[in-house]
Amino acid sequence: MKPVSFCMLIKHIHDESERYTNNALREQDMTMAQSGVLYALSNTDQSELSFKELEHQLQVAQSSTVRMIERLEQKQLLETSTSEEDRRVKLARITDRGRECYAQTSQQVTLTEERVLSCLTAEEREQLLEMLTRISNHIMKF
Repeated sequence: MKPVSFCMLIKHIHDESERYTNNALREQDMTMAQSGVLYALSNTDQSELSFKELEHQLQVAQSSTVRMIERLEQKQLLETSTSEEDRRVKLARITDRGRECYAQTSQQVTLTEERVLSCLTAEEREQLLEMLTRISNHIMKF
């Protein structure tokens, strides 16, 4: 049997986890990517980020970021505005409804993680997280 590459394994784990999570979130008319936007906005002091900051945090293209923001705004899960300091900067702010939705979707994401990692001990999970974090930080330097 031919050895499987590290990158292909990571991609497979991501794809399957995303598929499983998206299927579970379908009832809430949400996706894992949209939940990521709500996560980013929920974890800021002002509950507000510029489109550019979201794009950077989510590591997705500008067009993808804009589409996700538009969908979430249509669902009244966030609001958009223009920065008072710089009229060129668009801002996204999570709404109370968005916070409620994030609380529900984050539970589903946690269940997915539990399912994926259930084959590992607590110590193995900790080690895996440390190694993946180190690799992620290393890649960001390229």
